Amino acid sequence: MSRERLSVLPLVDSTPEAKISLFYRRAAPLSNAAKCFVECLTSVIRTSMTSDDPFKRRLFNSVKCLL
Repeated sequence: MSRERLSVLPLVDSTPEAKISLFYRRAAPLSNAAKCFVECLTSVIRTSMTSDDPFKRRLFNSVKCLL
């Protein structure tokens, strides 16, 4: 406890573990909206894996991106 009467409290990550899959048929073309979604999702995952924020890095490094 410091002079200002502040103390550090240990916190547990509140992000629950979940498995999410995104798949589609090779022979069926994606709509423009679906293509945009996949591109945006991939971009966010790859950008967040190298983020300066340690929480984002830890979270997104646990994502398996098989493209």
